[in-house]
Amino acid sequence: MAKKIRVLITAVGGRSVGYQILECLLKFKNTYYIVVTDMSAFSPGLYEADKGYIVSSAKSYLYIRDMIEIVKRERIDVILPGSQPEVEAIAKFEQTFLKQGVVPIVNDYDLVKNSFDKLKLYELLSQKNISVPKTVLLDTIEKARTLRFPIVIKPSRDSSGSKGVQIVKDLEELKKMFYGLPNKNIQFLAQEYVGSEDEEYTVGVVLTREGEVIDSIVMKRKIIGLSLGEEREIGKNRYVLSTGYSQGFFVDQPDMKVYCEQVAKKIGARGPLNIQLRIVGKKIYIFEIHPRFSGSASLRSEMGFNEPHVLIQEFLGLKEFKKIPYKTGFAVIRKFANVVVPMHEYRKMERK
Repeated sequence: MAKKIRVLITAVGGRSVGYQILECLLKFKNTYYIVVTDMSAFSPGLYEADKGYIVSSAKSYLYIRDMIEIVKRERIDVILPGSQPEVEAIAKFEQTFLKQGVVPIVNDYDLVKNSFDKLKLYELLSQKNISVPKTVLLDTIEKARTLRFPIVIKPSRDSSGSKGVQIVKDLEELKKMFYGLPNKNIQFLAQEYVGSEDEEYTVGVVLTREGEVIDSIVMKRKIIGLSLGEEREIGKNRYVLSTGYSQGFFVDQPDMKVYCEQVAKKIGARGPLNIQLRIVGKKIYIFEIHPRFSGSASLRSEMGFNEPHVLIQEFLGLKEFKKIPYKTGFAVIRKFANVVVPMHEYRKMERK
């Protein structure tokens, strides 16, 4: 039997991107020896992988030290970060890991840093002539007067999964919200609400280590249940925001694929990239780009589009992919699942 590739996946809590990555690689149990990490013992992935570790927060100065200790002890070949803070930390210290003989599957740090600051992201996209909803930094009420209401308010940073995102009906409502903000140190953006939830898509683009496009996949989102964020009736219209939990229909959209692949090339992506967009008429508006693995990863893998597996093979130079053979024409529906752990195993993990 061939030697297993030793993989480290971070952030394997039940509804996390890291757990999605784990589900993808569990389809190849004979190919990978899987080590996982999380900050909490109450994370199901810790008990489903070959080995699990508790680590410090990615924002702690101890985090990189913890990770280096694990990669040495477990002789790790490749790291797949599963949370936004860990993507940022590991991309920043990419060279440190490479010197240990470990390959992180991450985008370039500058792209990661700019993408996780939404104001910088929208500025970058606009510079590249990529259409985004009209957006302003909400440091004064006056700036919002240039926008057409209703608008969407979101933190410039740390709003993944629609955290802290809300719909605001009019200027009066905005004033109440603005002057009641609990933390004046957080930068908020005001953005025009565009399109309809019936024309919202999430597109995954997979690129080589050198930034060449391998393939992409399109899911038309069904915003219901876990996928449904804030919804409001304003006048006779319904306005809806989605959450970070995608589900829906895998569709054949060649023009959209080409467009998103071009966007990936324009911004200098490599590895995994996730794009969220809406179609208004014949125009595509991008409102989120995440230079990391997606919360839709395991859904895509059910179609044969297994991003973690493909990128491990590609980044380690084991196999070259021109395209990824996958299916379309299916609905994929989210569900809850349970992991039952004996208390002695849980306590043992807690002590780690």
